[in-house]
Amino acid sequence: MSEFDFSNFGLPWQKIGEMMNELRARLGALRLEAAAGGGMVTAVADGTGRILQIRFEPQLLEHPDPEMLSDLIAAAVNAVQEKARAAAAEATKQLMPFDLPFDPGQLF
Repeated sequence: MSEFDFSNFGLPWQKIGEMMNELRARLGALRLEAAAGGGMVTAVADGTGRILQIRFEPQLLEHPDPEMLSDLIAAAVNAVQEKARAAAAEATKQLMPFDLPFDPGQLF
């Protein structure tokens, strides 16, 4: 995703653009994990919700059940993306001196 460029809109907008770029950098460096199936599947994402890795226990492949594996992966991914949305909202509150009129987790 490209940087926010508000330079054509004047100083207050430039500051907002700088804050948004800082927010993106912070969230991009964050690593979050969520597991499903009692830890059988783990999804790793950055703070923007981008999935970086899916890990699963090897025993899931001993007697593969594609439907169950699919459900576990989906549950882990959904859970880690929810954590990313919450992290984005919290980071936005810390960085921005004002409330945004939308969910900041939807920016990324």
